[in-house]
Amino acid sequence: MNGVIFDVTTVFINGKHFDHQAGEDLTGAFLRQHVPSALSGYPVVGRLID
Repeated sequence: MNGVIFDVTTVFINGKHFDHQAGEDLTGAFLRQHVPSALSGYPVVGRLID
């Protein structure tokens, strides 16, 4: 989300969450279903760099 990587592994079972695969950039899919503040309870594990 905006270059921030969150650890959301608790919502992925066997690497999947509904039709989504773990390890992919799911920012767009996330924002279609949730507000950004929904990530506030998840730890930040990294940041993307150019």
